[in-house]
Amino acid sequence: MTTIQKLKKELKIFTAGLITLPMLLLIVYIFNGDKAYSFLIFFTIFFIIFAIGFFKTKKAIKVYSKLVEKSREKFGERNENSRV
Repeated sequence: MTTIQKLKKELKIFTAGLITLPMLLLIVYIFNGDKAYSFLIFFTIFFIIFAIGFFKTKKAIKVYSKLVEKSREKFGERNENSRV
């Protein structure tokens, strides 16, 4: 498996985590009996944190992918699978 394929797999796993974890937090909030703060404030804070985390991670992976491609151009592409 090449480095780019590993990055894509990790991005899919991380994106799934970014989607499911906030949903779980939202479900816990909805079914929690003690609601001391309004839903609108909670949703706003939740959305801001989610958006910042998602876009920063996406940008970091894009930059890392570009660095990998540049290094492949500079040093030549190596076959990582020795059995082929």
